[in-house]
Amino acid sequence: MSMRVTNRASTRNYLRYLNNALYNQQNTMGQVQSGYRFRKISDNVSNGMKNMRTKAEMYKTNIYKDNVDSIKDKLDTVDTTMDSIYGIFTNLGTMINKAVSDTSAPERGVYAQASESAQSQVLQLLNTQYDNQYLFGGSNNYTAPFTQDAKTGELLYNHVPVDQIQQRDDGSYYYKDAKNGGQVTDVPMNEKVYMDIGLGLRMSGPNVDPSSGFDVTYSGPDMLGFGKDKDGQTNNIFNVINDLTTTLKSSPGVPSSAEGTHLSELGKKLQDMSKSFMTQRTQVGAKANFLGTLSDRLNSTADMLNQRMSSLVGTDTAKASTEEATDVSITNALYRMGSSIIPTSLMDFLK
Repeated sequence: MSMRVTNRASTRNYLRYLNNALYNQQNTMGQVQSGYRFRKISDNVSNGMKNMRTKAEMYKTNIYKDNVDSIKDKLDTVDTTMDSIYGIFTNLGTMINKAVSDTSAPERGVYAQASESAQSQVLQLLNTQYDNQYLFGGSNNYTAPFTQDAKTGELLYNHVPVDQIQQRDDGSYYYKDAKNGGQVTDVPMNEKVYMDIGLGLRMSGPNVDPSSGFDVTYSGPDMLGFGKDKDGQTNNIFNVINDLTTTLKSSPGVPSSAEGTHLSELGKKLQDMSKSFMTQRTQVGAKANFLGTLSDRLNSTADMLNQRMSSLVGTDTAKASTEEATDVSITNALYRMGSSIIPTSLMDFLK
């Protein structure tokens, strides 16, 4: 009788060892196939909690990276568009020099057409869209922000004449609305829009703290100029070109001395404003370089977080494969051992 109890105990021990071996084999096989050392936080609470925090950091990093790349793509389009506009300004400057000295009536007509065509091209470029948003329209994403006054040909920004626009100390724009008795009115659809790029976005009341977000709006008045100077002359480069077109059209023949002087003045003004325009473009380039550096840093952060998650829950493939091979060998050895243990135990029990 004691022999039967011993054999049954041996069978139970054998089955327990076999089950453990099969569990270990299945576990290591799952680690190799899935790439994870464990599936449930309860299997490793410490590493599981650390991995959850790391995943949260990775989620935010990916959002920042997407925002940065999106803004940089937009800036690249802004830069390309500004380059095209600057090329038009440069060509106009050369043309003005010729127009001042050229007394041929037919050529003057050609210059007038070229100036008018340049206006049209600049206007089209100012209304360039990127991802269904107007690049230079401030917060205006609904209608073309730049139009021309039907009578004067002067530039309107969100339906406000740019020569009437003024700027407050805080950078916001306003104009005195003649239709409402000269009431000070904010330029519509020109609010700042900020995106979170990982600088610690903060709110100041209902508004975003400008130092904590990235301004993704580009306002036309900033780029082309606005208002009038102390002599009552336009500060807007588009309106200078409009004046040039009007002057060339009004004197198709040989220009008078006064007209020649005025053309020279317009040429000088266009040259000075073009330099200011290039300063704006340089600032765009500086922002793009900053975003490029930030994107690289976020890439490095993402790589570091991936490595951390891998160290917390990831499988060491080489080690797990070795363990799997060992578990398979143990299981096979137990199968061979079982062929000699179980039949004998059953026979003794039946006796």
